[in-house]
Amino acid sequence: MLALEAIQRGHVFKFKLLNTAFITLLPKKPDALFIKDFRTISLIHSFAKLVTKVMANRLVPLLPTLVPSNQSAFV
Repeated sequence: MLALEAIQRGHVFKFKLLNTAFITLLPKKPDALFIKDFRTISLIHSFAKLVTKVMANRLVPLLPTLVPSNQSAFV
């Protein structure tokens, strides 16, 4: 909770290491040789996932006032 409060107050300079992600390739089939035989995934820190989820949930009620109806396809 202290970390979430620090982010809410704008004290994010200490969380630099949490803003990292690892990209890895998972084979789609056992004998994967070509790049098309692999699936890319991004492994981000679970705290970063939590923060983005909280931010997204708090932003949802404001979206109708921020995004015009003719731009809703981009939401």
